[in-house]
Amino acid sequence: MKATSAPDYRLPALQLALSGLLWLLWALLPADSYRDWVLLGPVLLLVGIPHGANDLLLLRKRFPQLPPRRAFGLYLAVFLASAGLMLWLPLPGLVLFLVITAYHFGQGDLHDHLRPRAARRADGLYVAWGANLLAALLALRAHELPGYLPDGYGFAAITDFFVALPNTPLAYGAVAAGLLAGAAAGGWLSWPEAGLRLAATVFLLLLFTHTRLLVGFAVYFGIWHSVDSIRLFSRSLYPPDGAAGFRQFYRDALPITVLAFLFLGGLLWLSAQIELPYPLTFVLFIFIFAITVPHVFVTEPIYRRSRGVE
Repeated sequence: MKATSAPDYRLPALQLALSGLLWLLWALLPADSYRDWVLLGPVLLLVGIPHGANDLLLLRKRFPQLPPRRAFGLYLAVFLASAGLMLWLPLPGLVLFLVITAYHFGQGDLHDHLRPRAARRADGLYVAWGANLLAALLALRAHELPGYLPDGYGFAAITDFFVALPNTPLAYGAVAAGLLAGAAAGGWLSWPEAGLRLAATVFLLLLFTHTRLLVGFAVYFGIWHSVDSIRLFSRSLYPPDGAAGFRQFYRDALPITVLAFLFLGGLLWLSAQIELPYPLTFVLFIFIFAITVPHVFVTEPIYRRSRGVE
């Protein structure tokens, strides 16, 4: 999609429709402790996990001289080191997770809207955009955070920080509008592209406000971030762009997707049998953080190359 032409509204319209449908489904489900997981599970299985399941193929594309076993070993080493950091130094690990995720989400949201000359120097914009989005999700649902984080480790300071932030979606909508208006005025993206991104953000802010933390995260991460990423990565791995490349992406992602889902299912089963040392949701965050660090390392060049930036 070229930033200099009229925006392509087809994919955002589909994402908006799917997000609205999931919101409606969640509202109609019985209000018990499993309602969030009923929504989160299928979204993770269908788009969340697959969007990162071909990281090893992307790593081989970035370093074609790297033997497959060494590529796997490198990826696994970064994964285990990240998990270890979160387990042994939970508070610094969580802060690092939020910073890396803010950059990655900001890049995923904006990279396809920016003109190539802007994409070369947009790292600050990516961080600001992603930080505003994460702040909105966590501040608007700040009263839920104690249920996701274990006692101690200084996590109360994290909760207090987000409790102190504005508890209205208008604040985060205003920041998003300001960032987009500044980028459009500076020629970084077109005004129609800015309007398209702002409309999606307004919807997400309403979703964050009127559902729950896991629901807001699942819909954004699955329907918006992961779908956009799968489209980009399938183009990179299987050019030319098209439905055939999309199908091949899913075929190649299937083994890792199944293994990851079995792991998460086993974790759910184990949590029902014994008392875990951490809340189940925090264990899930450890897994997400551990996979996010190598994922961002692998995919960063793909985002840059897609906008003609080396």
